[in-house]
Amino acid sequence: MAFFSRPNLENLQFKQLADSILTLSGLTQIVTVSGLTLSDGAGRNIFITASGASSGTTGYVMTYDHSMGMIRLQEAPSSGITYYMGSTPAAISLGGIVSGTTLTGKTISEILQELLVPTLYPTLTAPSNTFTISPTTLTYEVGCSISITGCTIFNRGCINPQYSSASPYRSGLPVTHNYSNFGVWTEITTTNINNAYSFGAHTITLGGNPVSGGVTYSCGVQPKDSVGNDYCLPLPSGATTPISKTISGILPWYWGLSTGCTISGTCVANCGCGVYGCKCVANVTTAAISIIYNSSSSDYIWFALPACAATKTCWCVNATNNGCIGGTGNLFATYCTVSVISAESCWSGCSYEVYVSCYPSGTAVGVPMYIC
Repeated sequence: MAFFSRPNLENLQFKQLADSILTLSGLTQIVTVSGLTLSDGAGRNIFITASGASSGTTGYVMTYDHSMGMIRLQEAPSSGITYYMGSTPAAISLGGIVSGTTLTGKTISEILQELLVPTLYPTLTAPSNTFTISPTTLTYEVGCSISITGCTIFNRGCINPQYSSASPYRSGLPVTHNYSNFGVWTEITTTNINNAYSFGAHTITLGGNPVSGGVTYSCGVQPKDSVGNDYCLPLPSGATTPISKTISGILPWYWGLSTGCTISGTCVANCGCGVYGCKCVANVTTAAISIIYNSSSSDYIWFALPACAATKTCWCVNATNNGCIGGTGNLFATYCTVSVISAESCWSGCSYEVYVSCYPSGTAVGVPMYIC
């Protein structure tokens, strides 16, 4: 019986003398990726492999892949990949490449992409809301009753550009629209962006009568950068800063014509003493006032201001027709104080300072007199 042996081709049984030649004339197959290596002369072996070969490898060449540390099939430089082997790192910031970036070993395509198509980040705008009231009047007479409607409009903010975020909005939808109804908070549960709310009847008090509106909202989505990575954090649920509108409650001021120089509190409240007068709902605490009297030569002219208003000291029609208030010989005497009760029963017992002309005085039709 014949003896048959197939010795292993390995260093234990075979060696090749220096300078000897081994000629392989048959088909030699390397069936593992790391089966064929070359020495780099510095004690390191570099794999040689057909890794990367596929049906689309036409034009590929065996070349060193710095990222994998092996010689393998890759697209030839003439087919679009050229490695940069010049100086590194980058000395200046240019486009998407910042100073200090390592360049050596990167493909020209990689460098151009980093230069021309850097990672971009969205601008994040926080949610907010608007608040309006109807009617829009912000000044009323003390004691009158008003009914107003407030309207909130929610802005969800934005993620701009959206990139691959699930939504272009920074926040989720509203949870509640919230209103301060002259100091009493009310929450309206709704996911609507717009909401209207009736504040109901309210009696105006002296000074500020504030109302406000705001919105609570659900959390937002995860913002993404231009390459799909997470940017910042999703906005948690929260609330906007309420917007306030202050309705001012004031005492009116009066002016008019009279047949005499005595003006009582009742005369003031009824806008005159048998001739003509007017009530004005406007703040005259510090501001000058303007009156078109249209008086005749037999009319006394007068005006009455709440006691909280600054004392008036002069009047003026034009550069040649003007004078001081108070003192001997002036058009208006120093004021006298009277108690006034609203003719409409809005308020009562308020002190007014009444200024009356010392003598009848006709005024030009349609020409205002300024008092300060």
